[in-house]
Amino acid sequence: MSSVPTVSVVMSTRNRGAMIGAAIHSLIALDHPSFEIVVVDQSVDEVTADLVRGLSETDSRIRYVHTDRVGLSCGRNDGIAVSRGDVVAFTDDDCIVQPDWLSAIDVEMQDPRVAGVFGRVLPNEYRGRSGIDLAFKDSQERIERFLSDTDPQYVNLCLDTGRIAHCHGDNVQIVQRFPDRITYVYKESSPYNRRVETRRKMKKLLGEKRPLVTRAFHSTKRKFLE
Repeated sequence: MSSVPTVSVVMSTRNRGAMIGAAIHSLIALDHPSFEIVVVDQSVDEVTADLVRGLSETDSRIRYVHTDRVGLSCGRNDGIAVSRGDVVAFTDDDCIVQPDWLSAIDVEMQDPRVAGVFGRVLPNEYRGRSGIDLAFKDSQERIERFLSDTDPQYVNLCLDTGRIAHCHGDNVQIVQRFPDRITYVYKESSPYNRRVETRRKMKKLLGEKRPLVTRAFHSTKRKFLE
C-alpha cells in the first residue's frame, strides 16, 4: 500500500465526543485499500480529542486536527487544507457509513467527467429500496429538465422541498408531473415551506409510505409534512 492515501475522508465535529466513536469505527471498517481519516475537532472539551488520539495510536490512517474556527464549512475547509488524497470525501459525526461507501465513490471518480459524487442519508434502521436515488437542490426548471432527460429505470429523485420553495418553485406541481420519480422527500425547516394548503396537497400526493431522508443517528425523525 502506498504511504500516501488516494482518498481523504474529512469529518468535522463539535462537542459530540459521545457520538463520534461509532462514526469513526464505521470508517475504520471501510474496504477501500488506501485512505486517511481527518477528524477536524471544534470542541470546547477534550472528549473527542482523547478518543480520536487514542484510536490514532493503533491506526495510522486517523489524523486529528483541532481548530478554534467554528462551523461546518470552516471544518471542512480546514480538513481539505491538510488532506493528502487526490479525492476528498465528507461524512458527518452522526453517520454510519457502509463498508463499500468509499470504494463506490472512488469508482465514480475514475470517470474524468465526474467532479463530485453524493448519495442518500437514511435512518440507521432503514432496510428498504435499493437503487440510485439522487438528492437534488436546485430550481424547479432544472429539476424538471433533469427528470425529463433521465431514465426512470435507473435514476429517481430526493426532493428538497425547502430549497424548491426558497427558489419560488412549486413542490406540489413537481410531484404531480413526476409522481413515480420522487421516491424520497427532504423537508427543511423553512418559512417558505410552511403553507398549510401546500402541506396537505403534498401529503395527499405522496401518501404515507414514502421513505424519508434523515440523519442516521437522530433518535426522532422529522416526518414530512407533519
